[in-house]
Amino acid sequence: MDTYLKLIKKETSQRTNIIKILAHTTWGFKSKLLIQLHKALIRSKLEYGAEVYLSAKTRALKTIDPMHNTCLRLAIGAFKSSPVESIYNISSEPPLWIRRIKIALNFAARLTRNNNEKLIPEHIKQIITKFELDFSNMIKNSIKQAPPWSTKIYITVELSENKKKETSPEIFKNLFHDLKSNLIGQDIYTDASKSEQGVGIAIIIDTKITTYKLQKNCSIYTAEAIAILSALKLIENDTHQYYNIFTDSLSIINSIQNTFHTNDIATTIINQVEKLKNLNKNIKFIWTPGHCKINGNELADQHAKKATLSEAPKQKYNTIIDTKNHINILTRNIWQNHWVNQKNKLREIKQNINPWPQTKTTRKTEIIITRLRIGHTLLTHGHLMNNQTPTECPSCGTTLTVKHLLTECRSNEEERKKHNIPSNLYEIIGPDSLPETILSFLKALNLEKKHTIINTYI
Repeated sequence: MDTYLKLIKKETSQRTNIIKILAHTTWGFKSKLLIQLHKALIRSKLEYGAEVYLSAKTRALKTIDPMHNTCLRLAIGAFKSSPVESIYNISSEPPLWIRRIKIALNFAARLTRNNNEKLIPEHIKQIITKFELDFSNMIKNSIKQAPPWSTKIYITVELSENKKKETSPEIFKNLFHDLKSNLIGQDIYTDASKSEQGVGIAIIIDTKITTYKLQKNCSIYTAEAIAILSALKLIENDTHQYYNIFTDSLSIINSIQNTFHTNDIATTIINQVEKLKNLNKNIKFIWTPGHCKINGNELADQHAKKATLSEAPKQKYNTIIDTKNHINILTRNIWQNHWVNQKNKLREIKQNINPWPQTKTTRKTEIIITRLRIGHTLLTHGHLMNNQTPTECPSCGTTLTVKHLLTECRSNEEERKKHNIPSNLYEIIGPDSLPETILSFLKALNLEKKHTIINTYI
């Protein structure tokens, strides 16, 4: 394992030279493009085979971190002494150890989806257990029971031809009743609801109301699909021959209709329809506009909302897409919690890992703003490069920092007022800052003397 990591380090070290050339502080590429280049050339190589080498010792894994750190530092133009956690935050790129957790969990999810959960390595199982994840109820990548060209799904979406913004609920209601008058068989209404409290679904068959509470990470698309799938399973033990399933989810209807290119849950629904066909049960799906005072729809909607708050029986179905979204949220939360515990200068003005807007300026100005935000510049931290004592403010006698320079130094008070510089550091260099004003203020303090601001002081 160590040999492989050494090989990765050697190869990425050569690729890093590309970033070094293109990251010039005056005419170089903007940081956004350089970060994309890093992802394609360096990070992709660092993460190749991460599912396997993740089991290596922590000390060995840390040997490849400097490649990631250096490229990101060059991309955003941070000063050499900048804390790596600040570099990650500014570049919106998490540490490799968090990236590896995400890769491992996604790998386990893919294996589970393809019915290969037995192949999940032990070290990845430990990560799954640590974060209390459960992939066992994921809807699998199943094979269609019938060829796509011979699969006949009866679907009616004629009501969707009327634009909802231009059609009143009363007209929709009348059109629905006209459509329904030509249908035969048992009517079934399904709906789903998602809120901060949870996800719920409801199935209405005559006077029988069935509700389920789903996992919180289910999307509304998945919830609507599970509502339909649950209805189809209830039909198995019913005595009717013809069934009309009404749903207000046009996206699910379209997924079922496209039998050649379906996702996992749509394939499961299609297979269930084929199974019911073999039991001499005929299914028709009808799109129905929501919130148009259609009794069955309104009732399903009400009970789906109640299910989000109730202790209704739980359906643990999940999809690979929802699982990956949940993994994304999980790893972002890990990063956020890690960032909150940092004690550096950027953390004083930036409370979370959400990216700040890109400054629409030159590469040179972009780097100046970045270094001010991180709080590490040549003027304030150049002594670390030469093993000297910290620089002191000639006017105040205190250690020189970006915060002192911009908000505290008495000798700069007149220029601060002249340039309308706020007293709060967040307002000066935060996401809503004005780079031109900051540059004008720095020039007024003669910080551009001798060389460029970047090369000398920032």
